Amino acid sequence: RDGPTPHLALVGRFSGDAFLTSREALLALIQELGTTELVHWCGYQPDETVRALHTGAVASVLVSESEGFGLPAVEAAACGTPVIATTESPLPQLLAGGGVFIEPGNVAALTNAMATLLDSPQETEALGRRALVAARELTWRKTAEATLAVLLQAGA
Repeated sequence: RDGPTPHLALVGRFSGDAFLTSREALLALIQELGTTELVHWCGYQPDETVRALHTGAVASVLVSESEGFGLPAVEAAACGTPVIATTESPLPQLLAGGGVFIEPGNVAALTNAMATLLDSPQETEALGRRALVAARELTWRKTAEATLAVLLQAGA
């Protein structure tokens, strides 16, 4: 691909985090691929720094095998950043039109999604706009109203 080489920023605690169970395997793979200088382990970061990282990113990539909600992707969408995420989550419905959603473990689809967003600024911008619109629909008020509706229905 033409253009600058993208970098990967990994944000989160290095230990004691249930979501980061494969750090040693990731480090070994990064070393094996010779991409050490392109991967940045940022550790825990305050909200302001995460917001800046999201805002400056080409995409937020959250391709876990199974995702409960995907709050980091929603946070990125709220910054106008498109998402590449797994279909094994509510994100394809929550952020419809605001990203690329792939089957877990499909490396070719992940590679294609990243290449598309890197090579097509217009597509990336359009996805980012749609991600922002979708994220703005996810309010605490709507969550409370939906929860109340379910509780009232269950109690009926």
